[in-house]
Amino acid sequence: MKKSNNLGLTKVILSVILVLFILLVINYIPKILKREVSTILPIYFEYKETLPIQGVTIKDEKLYFSETDGEIYGIIDEGLRVPVGMEIAEILSPKDMTFYKGELDSIESLINQLSINTSSTTNNASSTVQMTNTLIKQIQTDIQSETYTSLKKTKENLSFAFKNHIQTQETNNSDILSSEKLVEKRSKLLQEISNYNERLFSKHSGIVSYKIDSYEEMLTSNDLDSSADHIFDSDISIKLSSNQASKVAFKIIDGYDYYIALKLSKYNSLLLKDKDKLEIEVEIDELDEHNINFVLPVVKRYSRGTEEIVLLKSNQFLEIVYNHRLLDLNIVIVKKDSYKIPLESVITINNQQGVFVRSFYDVVVFRPIILNAKDEKFAYIDIGDTDNRIEIKDKSYKTINEFSEIIKSPNLVEDGQILN
Repeated sequence: MKKSNNLGLTKVILSVILVLFILLVINYIPKILKREVSTILPIYFEYKETLPIQGVTIKDEKLYFSETDGEIYGIIDEGLRVPVGMEIAEILSPKDMTFYKGELDSIESLINQLSINTSSTTNNASSTVQMTNTLIKQIQTDIQSETYTSLKKTKENLSFAFKNHIQTQETNNSDILSSEKLVEKRSKLLQEISNYNERLFSKHSGIVSYKIDSYEEMLTSNDLDSSADHIFDSDISIKLSSNQASKVAFKIIDGYDYYIALKLSKYNSLLLKDKDKLEIEVEIDELDEHNINFVLPVVKRYSRGTEEIVLLKSNQFLEIVYNHRLLDLNIVIVKKDSYKIPLESVITINNQQGVFVRSFYDVVVFRPIILNAKDEKFAYIDIGDTDNRIEIKDKSYKTINEFSEIIKSPNLVEDGQILN
C-alpha cells in the first residue's frame, strides 16, 4: 500500500515539472525566434561633388635685373612685403678679389702693429728719461770724487742714451704719419671693393621673391587677352632669353589682386556656364591644414576649340600662393547639406524612396526621402527645410531629422508594426 502511494506522488511531481517546462518553452521560444531590430541615427554631412583641375596664376610681377653676373645676396627675405625705395639685394662681384683682400689684410696687420709699437715707444721714452737722469747724477758724483776713468765711461753712456732718445722721437713721428696714411689707404681700398658690388632697390611695393620661372613676362595681368593665348599653349617653353634670365635678380609681385586661369572641356564648362562665381579648394603642401577655400568671381571666358579658358579674380591669400605658378585645386560643382545613413536602410514603397523609422511610441513609420547621392556603403539624404519637410511632385512630406531612429534592416519590419 505504501509503495502505491509513493508511485502516485512521483507521478504528480513529474507532471508538475513537465507543466513548468512547457510553460518555459512557450515563454522563451518567441524570444529565441525573434530577430533583432537595430537602429542608427543619421549623421550630418556636407555632400560635395568636385572637379579636380590645375590652375595657372597670373600676377603683376616686376622683374629686377642685374648688370653683372655675380652672386645674388638677398637682404630682404623671400615672401616679405616691402615699400618703394628699400634695398632688396646686393649682387656680389664675380671679379677675383684675392689681390685686394690680401692687400687689405696686410694693411690691417700693419695698423695693428703700429698701434702696439706706439704704446711700447711711449714706455721706452719714459725709461730713457729715467736712465739719462741717473747717468747725469753719476757724472756729478764722479767729478766730485775725481774718478775720471768712470767719468769717461758714464759720459759715453749718456751720449748714446741721448742719441737713442732723439731717434725714437723721429721714428715715432714717422710711425704716426705712416699710420694715418695706412688708415686712409684702407678706406680707399674698401670703397674700391664695394664699388664692384651692385645694390638693387625696390621701385614698386609688393612681395619679394627670388624664385623666377620665366613666365613673368609672358603672363601679365595688364593684358589678360594676350596672356590667355599663351597660358595653355604647347609652346609654353618660350622663355626669357638665357642672357636675360641669368641677370634676373628678383621680382616684386605688385598689389593684392591676381588671377587664376582654368582650362575646361566643353562638357565641364557647360556644368559651370550659369555660375558667375566658382567655389574652389586649393591644395598647398606648406600649409598645416593643406587646403584653402574661397569663392571667386568669373571675369572672363575664352573659347578655344573644344575647350574653354576661364579666368577667376582674387584678392585673397596672395601671401600664400605668390610663389605658386601652378595650383592643384578642386572646383565645387555641387554642395548640399545632407544626412549620411547606411545604404541598406533605404527602401522603395510605391515608387517612393524612404526609410523605416522607430517612432516615439515604438511604432514603425515610413519616412520619404530625397536621395542626393550614394556610394557603395552610404546614402546622402536631403535634410529638407527648417521643419524637415521635403517637396516631392509638388507635395510636402515629413522626412527624417537628426534624432530619427532609422531601422538598419527594413526587411525585418513592416510599416505600422509595434516593436516590443
